[in-house]
Amino acid sequence: MEKPVIVTFDSKTHCDEVVSLWKKVFGDQSADIAPDFVLDKELEAKGGLIFIALKGELIVGTIMAGYDGNRGWIYGLGVLPEYQRQGIGSSLLAFVEKKLSALGCRKINLQMMEGDEASERFFAANGYRTERRINMGKKLSQGVSRAESLRTRAKLFAKALDEDDFESARMYLSRICQYSVGKKELHGPETIIQSFREGSDKAKRLFDQVDYGSETLRIEGNRVTVQFTDLIQVKGQSLVYSSRQHLEFGEDGLIVRIVHEEIPGELEALQSLLKRLGVA
Repeated sequence: MEKPVIVTFDSKTHCDEVVSLWKKVFGDQSADIAPDFVLDKELEAKGGLIFIALKGELIVGTIMAGYDGNRGWIYGLGVLPEYQRQGIGSSLLAFVEKKLSALGCRKINLQMMEGDEASERFFAANGYRTERRINMGKKLSQGVSRAESLRTRAKLFAKALDEDDFESARMYLSRICQYSVGKKELHGPETIIQSFREGSDKAKRLFDQVDYGSETLRIEGNRVTVQFTDLIQVKGQSLVYSSRQHLEFGEDGLIVRIVHEEIPGELEALQSLLKRLGVA
């Protein structure tokens, strides 16, 4: 079986896909270790020890390592479920071991949750042995704040919508999410994402080109306000149209409610332009 190509993680091009992979493999993480926050802070700068495995252009696996001058550490080793049991995880692990060895590392440590038998079998098959230790930890007060984590999640959700990456956007929605837009009230991730998809398809039919952008405006408790700005070109005319969405997050960090807000005058200006140009 053809081995994957392993390359260094690039935050500018790989971030969204790696976040998606980590969520599929590890599920939703607590705020201080959530993949979107970790990668947004570009921890690869600390030694450049984040790597990805590629099958063609698809990221199928990731691994993150650390080296403190004494011990090496393995974090975030994950492979997409449909590509597991193909040797990709072992290839990533061997690749990082060589990198750490070249840095002078003589021993590697890792941690896993008690009862994770699949991971224990995997690492044992790759030469790792259980060591009897007492594992202690302490969370520092200067860790990532709830507000900072929600800002990051709101930014990535909005970015996914900007790029028509609806599968990634869906992963930020709670199964009980509600979406209020105009007089409509939509329920559930699939219905909500379908609404976004239909809106994008309609824009492609009406306009010659649309460039999407977004920014987070403010955070109030569990609510984050995002402003979306669309640069629209149709029949040689250009118009900037903006609207807002108010995102409410649950305790698990997923969006439980979205309220769409039209900014006064914006929708009217767009409708007036389309009417004048005869665009239905």
